[in-house]
Amino acid sequence: MFACVRKIRCVATAIAQLTRPSVIHVAVRTKCEGKKKYMDMDCKVALITGGTSGIGFGAANELLCQGAKAVVITGLEECQGRQAAKDLNAMHGHGRCLFMRLDVEAKKMFEEVIKETMARYGSLDILFNNAGVMNDKEWEKCVEVNLNGMIRGCSLALEYMPTNESKTGVVINCAGTFGFEAMPYVPIYTATQHGVIGLTKSWGSPCHFEKTGIRIMALCPGITETDMITKERGKAQLTPEWTNKAFEMLDSMPKQTTLATGKALAYIIKYGDPGTLWPCEANVLFQAQPPERATFQTKVMDV
Repeated sequence: MFACVRKIRCVATAIAQLTRPSVIHVAVRTKCEGKKKYMDMDCKVALITGGTSGIGFGAANELLCQGAKAVVITGLEECQGRQAAKDLNAMHGHGRCLFMRLDVEAKKMFEEVIKETMARYGSLDILFNNAGVMNDKEWEKCVEVNLNGMIRGCSLALEYMPTNESKTGVVINCAGTFGFEAMPYVPIYTATQHGVIGLTKSWGSPCHFEKTGIRIMALCPGITETDMITKERGKAQLTPEWTNKAFEMLDSMPKQTTLATGKALAYIIKYGDPGTLWPCEANVLFQAQPPERATFQTKVMDV
């Protein structure tokens, strides 16, 4: 009975999130056949930073749709957070979503949220490091949230997740497709995304996974229809001209909904190998395989 009710709720939510018919059938085009399945969603506990709206909220909804025991969503705005948790509980059942206030710039606060999550639900199986800002004018905060916040999340997950009864867990860092290329008008934001890619590849190396049992991967969304895009639009980048040009570029790129990024996240939680990178752009999930450095450098001279 519960599964049937959950399915009906999830279908209703998906329909509500759709903005165009094409979304529903192209969210994930990667095949599952023959893939190693690392984790089932049933009875798992997830923590999502920046989970009160946008990609984080969409992720929480999808994980609950797929059977997660509970999802803790975090953010800075308490009213928004409580309402988001209320909405998710209305769709999926009382007590399945909880809001906790978290500033990812504060390590102690981050640690307390993780400890409270584990004390309340008995484990922490999934961490989605999703909180981020795009505001080069306040570049110290941009680095602190987008990169240092990810580092705090990874380090705390590696400290606490091995205490799960299963001795396993998964961390997904949200890096964005600008982690693979240059975005000329938001250089500091772009640098943080490149940093998250490097962090993920390094901490996700097999040598670490073999010792910890914790998979670390990156979900790299393209332009997604979220509050972040609209909220950051009014904030200055390094110059007024760059602000305008940055959003002209963003406006020209293909968009996707948070329904797509939620489905992509669920897929890589189940099937993603440690250290892998997963762009999700225009409602399609890809696995990125950056070439080895030796294959793309050209010799200039002996020095």
